[in-house]
Amino acid sequence: AYLVHLQHKLTVHCPWLIYNIIHEAYLVHLQHKLTVHCPLLIYNIIHEAFLVHLQHKLTVHCSWLIYNIIHEAYLVHLQHKLTVHCPLLIYNIIHEAFLVHLRHKLTVHCPLLIYNIIHEAYLVHLQHK
Repeated sequence: AYLVHLQHKLTVHCPWLIYNIIHEAYLVHLQHKLTVHCPLLIYNIIHEAFLVHLQHKLTVHCSWLIYNIIHEAYLVHLQHKLTVHCPLLIYNIIHEAFLVHLRHKLTVHCPLLIYNIIHEAYLVHLQHK
């Protein structure tokens, strides 16, 4: 999906694409019953998405939409009664990042903030295996 994104040089639809990538990654997670590698996979996807953000200079709305899309993805997670803890972890991390965004009224730096928080949270995840 990321290669398709590069081929079509998508900009406005980037948040939807990111959601689809995470959704597909999670389906792959379920199919292969991944455990340790799942957080790393999602982390790498978000990292790539952030690089795309920098390349295309997406606006502030992208961050807002990404948060909402991941929120919706989490609701889908609850609806299907999925029991893997990884999506919950990622959702909580991004939710906290968004709350920080609101408190500090950040605009342009929001995507960078979310990326850094996910990065730190992933390092914590590795330490607490």
